[in-house]
Amino acid sequence: MDYNDGVSEIRMGKALRDGYRQKVFLMTKIDGRTKEAAARQIDESLKRLQTDRIDLMQFHEIIRLEDPDRIFASGGAIEAMLEARQAGKIRHIGFTGHKDPFVHLRMLDIAAAHQFRFDAVQMP
Repeated sequence: MDYNDGVSEIRMGKALRDGYRQKVFLMTKIDGRTKEAAARQIDESLKRLQTDRIDLMQFHEIIRLEDPDRIFASGGAIEAMLEARQAGKIRHIGFTGHKDPFVHLRMLDIAAAHQFRFDAVQMP
């Protein structure tokens, strides 16, 4: 995720050197809604974090009613996440939201309709 224009992930990548990566559960987020955008963001995060895998990758800020439809559409971001998980780049898939719990429920419903179950759901 481009927190601080990616600088936060770069800093974390430096902190994970010298064996520390093996001692942490590493999580980050992406905001891409298409397969292409999500795949690019996953690879950018891996590069900045200087790791070959992320333990939990989350779809960030699911706040619009259409977000679940875009993610699960043909060519949607879920395709990139599933491919990355299959390739061993990520271990778990989740999503976050910051607005209406109804949007969270809609995301869970759309996922279930696609026979998908999230590993994590985060709402402040």
